[in-house]
Amino acid sequence: MNPAPIRTQMRVENISTQLTSTGTAFENPPIYLWSVFFKIDGSTAQINATSLTSGTLQGTATVVPTPGNQGDLPGGVQASFYLVETTAIPSTLGAYATTLVPFPISGLSGVTLGGMVIGWLGILLYQEDTPADDIAAGHQALNSAVQQALDNVIPTISSSSPMITPADIANATSQVRSQVIGAIINALSIWNKLATVLNTEFQDAYVGTAIQYFTDSQLLGSPVQGLPINAQIVWGGKDDPNLYTFTFNGTVLANAPPYSLRRVLTGLGHAPPASLRAVMGAPIKPSLLAWIEAVT
Repeated sequence: MNPAPIRTQMRVENISTQLTSTGTAFENPPIYLWSVFFKIDGSTAQINATSLTSGTLQGTATVVPTPGNQGDLPGGVQASFYLVETTAIPSTLGAYATTLVPFPISGLSGVTLGGMVIGWLGILLYQEDTPADDIAAGHQALNSAVQQALDNVIPTISSSSPMITPADIANATSQVRSQVIGAIINALSIWNKLATVLNTEFQDAYVGTAIQYFTDSQLLGSPVQGLPINAQIVWGGKDDPNLYTFTFNGTVLANAPPYSLRRVLTGLGHAPPASLRAVMGAPIKPSLLAWIEAVT
């Protein structure tokens, strides 16, 4: 039997920040977030095969960029001794709903296979003196680099190696980082570069990259409350490279045919025995409308 599409929503909701060692506590530092979602599924890729036991994946990934550059985290990011501080991530940066489509097989009409992947990548940067236009160029480079890195992975997926591996993700992340940093450097004017050399300007600093991805088998086996998103970036100086820990928290929710009302209600934050009548009688929020559109 062919696998069914999986309606999926990823929500990266907040960043918890902990000052893990001796150092300087800060409040509202100019840390900002670049966020991009991605998926590899049958909407843009297919299996090039004439049987179910051989073939490779061909096509492209779907990359979904989000807006946001300097100052895109309202209230800023805080770090205090002995406390875990929490920063909310706006839904424009942290929410993505889609349907994962099984892979069609070329030459076998009507036959599909699973193996779809959905994920999120986030980069934190520390704002200093880099001009906003140059940062925008780096952000565009991020989106292009994620697309290229994932497209490079797709031909390596085959019947003998059907999954994206942690090594694939590590290589893609390294490629993304180098391209983004290179784009920012190339965008800087000669005067900005000279000012940096003379120490009259300090350019924005790369803090780190976090990534989280899920396969269709993980999603299909998930509980009704979803699977947790828990990705970390550790950042510090030469004396203490583990000074700060930034943890991204969220949930990925999945629903496959026959679509479950229980999963929809739980995804909306109404754990059973809440009834549909009670939910619809409550004030409707934008997030509620977005989820209903995604799963119905």
